[in-house]
Amino acid sequence: MDIQSLLKQNLGLKIFSIFISIALWASIKYTSPATLYNYYQTSLYVPVKYVNAPKGLVPVHTDEQVLIELKGEPAKIASISSSDFSAVVDMSGCKKGSNMVDVTLKFPSEVTITNVQPSKINFELEEYSSVQMPISLRTTGVPSSGYKLASSKVFPDEVTISGPVSSTNKVKKILADVDISGINTSTKFFIPLKAFDSLGNALDDVHLLPANVSVVCHVDRGFRVQAVSVIPSFKGDIPNDIDVKSIDIEPDIVSLKIPDGVNFKSNIVRTRVIDLGNLKKNLEQNVRLELPEGVSAVDSNIVKVNIIVKKKGTKK
Repeated sequence: MDIQSLLKQNLGLKIFSIFISIALWASIKYTSPATLYNYYQTSLYVPVKYVNAPKGLVPVHTDEQVLIELKGEPAKIASISSSDFSAVVDMSGCKKGSNMVDVTLKFPSEVTITNVQPSKINFELEEYSSVQMPISLRTTGVPSSGYKLASSKVFPDEVTISGPVSSTNKVKKILADVDISGINTSTKFFIPLKAFDSLGNALDDVHLLPANVSVVCHVDRGFRVQAVSVIPSFKGDIPNDIDVKSIDIEPDIVSLKIPDGVNFKSNIVRTRVIDLGNLKKNLEQNVRLELPEGVSAVDSNIVKVNIIVKKKGTKK
Protein backbone atom coordinates (compact mmCIF):
# COMPACT_ATOMS: atom_id res chain seq x y z
CA MET A 1 0.00 0.00 0.00
CA ASP A 2 1.49 3.34 -1.04
CA ILE A 3 1.90 6.35 1.27
CA GLN A 4 -1.01 8.28 -0.28
CA SER A 5 -3.40 5.42 0.48
CA LEU A 6 -2.19 5.27 4.06
CA LEU A 7 -2.83 9.00 4.53
CA LYS A 8 -6.40 8.67 3.24
CA GLN A 9 -7.20 5.67 5.44
CA ASN A 10 -9.31 6.73 8.52
CA LEU A 11 -8.89 10.39 7.56
CA GLY A 12 -11.79 11.64 9.74
CA LEU A 13 -10.48 9.94 12.84
CA LYS A 14 -7.05 11.39 12.27
CA ILE A 15 -8.42 14.97 11.89
CA PHE A 16 -10.46 14.57 15.12
CA SER A 17 -7.33 13.43 16.97
CA ILE A 18 -5.47 16.52 15.83
CA PHE A 19 -8.24 18.80 17.20
CA ILE A 20 -8.19 16.96 20.54
CA SER A 21 -4.43 17.43 20.79
CA ILE A 22 -4.66 21.15 20.08
CA ALA A 23 -7.40 21.60 22.70
CA LEU A 24 -5.39 19.71 25.32
CA TRP A 25 -2.30 21.79 24.59
CA ALA A 26 -4.27 25.03 24.92
CA SER A 27 -5.83 23.89 28.18
CA ILE A 28 -2.42 23.15 29.67
CA LYS A 29 -0.83 26.35 28.35
CA TYR A 30 -3.53 28.75 29.66
CA THR A 31 -4.36 27.08 32.98
CA SER A 32 -2.61 28.70 35.98
CA PRO A 33 -0.21 26.60 38.05
CA ALA A 34 -2.48 27.19 41.04
CA THR A 35 -5.33 25.40 39.26
CA LEU A 36 -3.13 22.53 38.14
CA TYR A 37 -1.86 21.98 41.67
CA ASN A 38 -5.31 22.51 43.27
CA TYR A 39 -4.68 25.76 45.19
CA TYR A 40 -5.84 29.34 44.82
CA GLN A 41 -3.86 32.58 45.01
CA THR A 42 -5.23 35.91 46.28
CA SER A 43 -4.19 39.07 48.12
CA LEU A 44 -5.66 41.32 50.80
CA TYR A 45 -4.82 44.39 52.88
CA VAL A 46 -4.23 44.00 56.62
CA PRO A 47 -4.07 46.93 59.10
CA VAL A 48 -0.78 47.38 60.96
CA LYS A 49 -0.71 47.41 64.75
CA TYR A 50 2.15 49.24 66.50
CA VAL A 51 3.00 47.88 69.98
CA ASN A 52 5.48 48.41 72.83
CA ALA A 53 6.35 52.05 72.17
CA PRO A 54 9.12 53.31 74.50
CA LYS A 55 7.84 55.41 77.40
CA GLY A 56 7.07 58.98 76.42
CA LEU A 57 7.30 58.32 72.67
CA VAL A 58 4.65 57.73 69.98
CA PRO A 59 5.00 56.57 66.35
CA VAL A 60 4.36 59.02 63.49
CA HIS A 61 4.56 58.84 59.69
CA THR A 62 3.48 55.20 59.85
CA ASP A 63 2.12 52.80 57.24
CA GLU A 64 -1.49 52.01 58.09
CA GLN A 65 -1.66 48.64 56.27
CA VAL A 66 0.35 46.03 54.39
CA LEU A 67 -0.54 44.02 51.29
CA ILE A 68 -0.34 40.25 51.84
CA GLU A 69 -0.23 37.77 48.96
CA LEU A 70 -1.19 34.21 49.88
CA LYS A 71 -2.23 30.85 48.50
CA GLY A 72 -4.21 27.88 49.71
CA GLU A 73 -6.98 25.45 48.89
CA PRO A 74 -9.87 27.23 47.19
CA ALA A 75 -12.46 26.23 49.80
CA LYS A 76 -10.30 27.56 52.67
CA ILE A 77 -9.25 30.73 50.89
CA ALA A 78 -12.89 31.60 50.22
CA SER A 79 -13.74 31.59 53.94
CA ILE A 80 -11.00 33.91 55.24
CA SER A 81 -10.83 37.71 55.51
CA SER A 82 -8.37 40.37 56.68
CA SER A 83 -9.68 39.98 60.24
CA ASP A 84 -8.06 36.50 60.32
CA PHE A 85 -4.62 38.14 59.94
CA SER A 86 -2.55 40.52 62.04
CA ALA A 87 0.44 42.60 61.08
CA VAL A 88 2.45 43.80 64.08
CA VAL A 89 5.35 46.23 64.42
CA ASP A 90 7.14 45.72 67.74
CA MET A 91 8.78 49.00 68.78
CA SER A 92 10.71 47.53 71.72
CA GLY A 93 14.24 48.91 71.64
CA CYS A 94 13.42 51.68 69.17
CA LYS A 95 14.75 55.19 69.76
CA LYS A 96 13.51 58.72 69.20
CA GLY A 97 13.77 59.57 65.51
CA SER A 98 13.78 57.28 62.47
CA ASN A 99 13.35 53.49 62.87
CA MET A 100 12.89 50.51 60.52
CA VAL A 101 11.27 47.35 61.90
CA ASP A 102 10.19 44.01 60.37
CA VAL A 103 6.46 43.34 60.10
CA THR A 104 5.47 40.25 62.10
CA LEU A 105 2.52 38.35 60.63
CA LYS A 106 0.04 36.05 62.30
CA PHE A 107 -2.17 34.09 59.92
CA PRO A 108 -4.25 30.88 59.60
CA SER A 109 -2.19 27.71 59.31
CA GLU A 110 -4.11 26.53 56.24
CA VAL A 111 -2.71 29.29 54.01
CA THR A 112 0.79 30.09 52.78
CA ILE A 113 2.12 33.65 52.63
CA THR A 114 3.98 34.26 49.37
CA ASN A 115 4.73 37.98 49.70
CA VAL A 116 4.29 40.99 52.02
CA GLN A 117 4.53 44.61 50.91
CA PRO A 118 6.15 46.28 52.73
CA SER A 119 7.92 43.63 54.81
CA LYS A 120 9.76 46.35 56.77
CA ILE A 121 8.21 49.62 57.92
CA ASN A 122 10.09 52.88 58.32
CA PHE A 123 8.58 55.25 60.90
CA GLU A 124 9.58 57.92 63.39
CA LEU A 125 9.18 58.09 67.15
CA GLU A 126 8.30 61.50 68.62
CA GLU A 127 7.83 62.79 72.14
CA TYR A 128 4.30 62.44 73.54
CA SER A 129 2.59 65.71 74.52
CA SER A 130 -0.53 66.47 76.55
CA VAL A 131 -2.00 69.96 76.92
CA GLN A 132 -5.31 71.55 77.95
CA MET A 133 -7.22 74.05 75.84
CA PRO A 134 -10.54 75.90 76.21
CA ILE A 135 -13.44 74.81 74.02
CA SER A 136 -15.01 77.34 71.66
CA LEU A 137 -18.70 77.03 70.85
CA ARG A 138 -19.95 77.83 67.35
CA THR A 139 -23.68 77.87 66.57
CA THR A 140 -25.23 77.58 63.14
CA GLY A 141 -28.82 78.01 62.01
CA VAL A 142 -31.54 80.07 63.69
CA PRO A 143 -34.28 79.19 66.23
CA SER A 144 -37.97 79.03 65.35
CA SER A 145 -39.67 82.19 64.15
CA GLY A 146 -40.10 84.71 66.96
CA TYR A 147 -37.25 83.25 69.04
CA LYS A 148 -33.61 84.07 69.38
CA LEU A 149 -30.63 82.51 71.10
CA ALA A 150 -30.38 83.96 74.61
CA SER A 151 -27.37 82.04 75.92
CA SER A 152 -25.32 78.92 75.33
CA LYS A 153 -22.78 77.01 77.39
CA VAL A 154 -20.55 74.00 76.88
CA PHE A 155 -19.85 71.38 79.59
CA PRO A 156 -16.99 70.85 80.29
CA ASP A 157 -15.36 73.99 78.92
CA GLU A 158 -11.84 72.53 78.57
CA VAL A 159 -10.38 69.55 76.69
CA THR A 160 -7.13 67.59 77.04
CA ILE A 161 -5.24 67.25 73.74
CA SER A 162 -2.65 64.49 73.46
CA GLY A 163 -0.45 63.01 70.74
CA PRO A 164 2.91 63.60 69.05
CA VAL A 165 4.34 66.98 69.98
CA SER A 166 4.50 68.02 66.32
CA SER A 167 0.74 67.48 66.09
CA THR A 168 -0.35 69.03 69.41
CA ASN A 169 1.70 72.15 68.62
CA LYS A 170 -0.43 72.69 65.51
CA VAL A 171 -3.72 72.84 67.43
CA LYS A 172 -4.94 76.42 67.74
CA LYS A 173 -8.66 75.95 68.39
CA ILE A 174 -11.07 73.32 69.68
CA LEU A 175 -14.61 73.73 68.37
CA ALA A 176 -17.99 72.33 69.29
CA ASP A 177 -20.37 73.02 66.38
CA VAL A 178 -24.07 72.98 67.25
CA ASP A 179 -27.00 73.51 64.89
CA ILE A 180 -29.83 75.38 66.64
CA SER A 181 -32.15 75.44 63.62
CA GLY A 182 -35.81 75.38 64.63
CA ILE A 183 -35.48 75.15 68.41
CA ASN A 184 -38.08 77.01 70.50
CA THR A 185 -37.12 75.93 74.00
CA SER A 186 -33.98 75.33 76.02
CA THR A 187 -32.23 72.38 74.39
CA LYS A 188 -29.32 70.11 75.32
CA PHE A 189 -27.03 68.74 72.60
CA PHE A 190 -24.27 66.09 72.67
CA ILE A 191 -21.58 67.35 70.30
CA PRO A 192 -18.26 65.83 69.07
CA LEU A 193 -15.21 68.07 69.35
CA LYS A 194 -12.91 68.98 66.45
CA ALA A 195 -9.34 70.31 66.50
CA PHE A 196 -8.17 72.95 63.99
CA ASP A 197 -4.85 74.54 63.08
CA SER A 198 -4.19 78.25 62.52
CA LEU A 199 -5.46 78.01 58.92
CA GLY A 200 -8.74 76.37 59.90
CA ASN A 201 -7.73 72.89 58.74
CA ALA A 202 -9.11 69.96 60.76
CA LEU A 203 -6.49 67.88 62.60
CA ASP A 204 -7.20 64.16 62.95
CA ASP A 205 -3.89 62.95 64.42
CA VAL A 206 -4.52 64.16 67.99
CA HIS A 207 -6.59 62.56 70.75
CA LEU A 208 -9.24 64.65 72.50
CA LEU A 209 -10.49 63.89 76.01
CA PRO A 210 -13.41 64.20 76.27
CA ALA A 211 -14.19 63.55 72.63
CA ASN A 212 -17.78 64.79 73.08
CA VAL A 213 -19.32 67.53 75.21
CA SER A 214 -22.77 68.68 76.30
CA VAL A 215 -24.02 72.01 74.99
CA VAL A 216 -27.05 73.73 76.53
CA CYS A 217 -28.71 76.46 74.45
CA HIS A 218 -31.38 78.72 75.91
CA VAL A 219 -33.72 80.61 73.61
CA ASP A 220 -35.96 83.57 74.34
CA ARG A 221 -38.64 85.39 72.46
CA GLY A 222 -37.31 88.16 70.27
CA PHE A 223 -37.52 91.39 72.25
CA ARG A 224 -36.48 95.01 72.43
CA VAL A 225 -35.17 96.75 75.54
CA GLN A 226 -36.85 99.94 76.75
CA ALA A 227 -36.04 102.13 79.75
CA VAL A 228 -39.06 103.39 81.73
CA SER A 229 -39.70 105.44 84.88
CA VAL A 230 -41.11 103.74 87.99
CA ILE A 231 -44.20 105.34 89.51
CA PRO A 232 -45.50 104.07 92.90
CA SER A 233 -49.17 103.18 93.30
CA PHE A 234 -50.95 104.03 96.57
CA LYS A 235 -54.30 103.48 98.18
CA GLY A 236 -55.90 104.68 101.42
CA ASP A 237 -55.84 108.09 103.08
CA ILE A 238 -52.79 109.24 104.97
CA PRO A 239 -53.68 109.68 108.64
CA ASN A 240 -54.52 113.30 109.55
CA ASP A 241 -51.65 113.59 112.02
CA ILE A 242 -49.01 112.46 109.48
CA ASP A 243 -47.14 114.52 106.91
CA VAL A 244 -45.16 112.81 104.12
CA LYS A 245 -41.75 114.46 103.78
CA SER A 246 -40.44 112.38 100.83
CA ILE A 247 -41.03 109.33 98.71
CA ASP A 248 -38.00 107.71 97.10
CA ILE A 249 -37.89 104.74 94.73
CA GLU A 250 -34.75 102.72 94.08
CA PRO A 251 -34.22 102.28 91.23
CA ASP A 252 -36.52 104.89 89.76
CA ILE A 253 -35.71 103.84 86.18
CA VAL A 254 -35.71 100.21 85.00
CA SER A 255 -35.10 98.49 81.68
CA LEU A 256 -37.80 96.19 80.34
CA LYS A 257 -37.63 93.36 77.79
CA ILE A 258 -40.59 93.75 75.48
CA PRO A 259 -41.19 90.73 73.22
CA ASP A 260 -41.85 91.19 69.53
CA GLY A 261 -45.57 91.50 68.95
CA VAL A 262 -46.36 92.95 72.40
CA ASN A 263 -47.85 96.44 72.08
CA PHE A 264 -46.23 98.39 74.90
CA LYS A 265 -45.49 102.07 74.23
CA SER A 266 -45.65 103.62 77.69
CA ASN A 267 -42.62 105.34 79.21
CA ILE A 268 -43.68 104.51 82.77
CA VAL A 269 -44.43 101.40 84.79
CA ARG A 270 -46.24 101.28 88.11
CA THR A 271 -45.61 99.32 91.29
CA ARG A 272 -48.13 97.18 93.05
CA VAL A 273 -50.41 99.11 95.41
CA ILE A 274 -49.01 100.33 98.74
CA ASP A 275 -51.59 100.98 101.49
CA LEU A 276 -51.00 104.33 103.21
CA GLY A 277 -54.06 104.09 105.48
CA ASN A 278 -52.07 102.84 108.44
CA LEU A 279 -48.93 104.91 107.81
CA LYS A 280 -47.66 106.03 111.21
CA LYS A 281 -43.87 105.97 110.77
CA ASN A 282 -41.22 105.78 108.09
CA LEU A 283 -41.84 102.98 105.63
CA GLU A 284 -39.24 100.99 103.67
CA GLN A 285 -40.79 98.30 101.52
CA ASN A 286 -39.81 96.07 98.58
CA VAL A 287 -42.55 96.20 95.98
CA ARG A 288 -43.05 94.31 92.73
CA LEU A 289 -43.62 96.07 89.44
CA GLU A 290 -46.94 95.66 87.68
CA LEU A 291 -45.79 94.46 84.24
CA PRO A 292 -47.93 93.68 81.19
CA GLU A 293 -48.16 90.04 80.16
CA GLY A 294 -45.00 88.92 78.41
CA VAL A 295 -42.96 91.94 79.56
CA SER A 296 -40.14 91.34 82.03
CA ALA A 297 -37.42 93.37 83.71
CA VAL A 298 -33.88 93.06 82.40
CA ASP A 299 -32.61 92.93 85.99
CA SER A 300 -35.05 92.67 88.90
CA ASN A 301 -38.80 93.31 88.86
CA ILE A 302 -38.69 94.47 92.50
CA VAL A 303 -37.97 98.05 93.59
CA LYS A 304 -37.51 99.57 97.02
CA VAL A 305 -39.96 102.28 98.11
CA ASN A 306 -38.80 104.50 101.00
CA ILE A 307 -41.35 106.89 102.57
CA ILE A 308 -40.20 109.44 105.17
CA VAL A 309 -42.92 110.90 107.39
CA LYS A 310 -43.30 113.19 110.40
CA LYS A 311 -46.11 113.87 112.80
CA LYS A 312 -47.87 117.16 112.43
CA GLY A 313 -46.96 119.71 115.00
CA THR A 314 -43.40 118.45 115.40
CA LYS A 315 -40.32 120.24 114.17
CA LYS A 316 -38.62 117.15 112.78
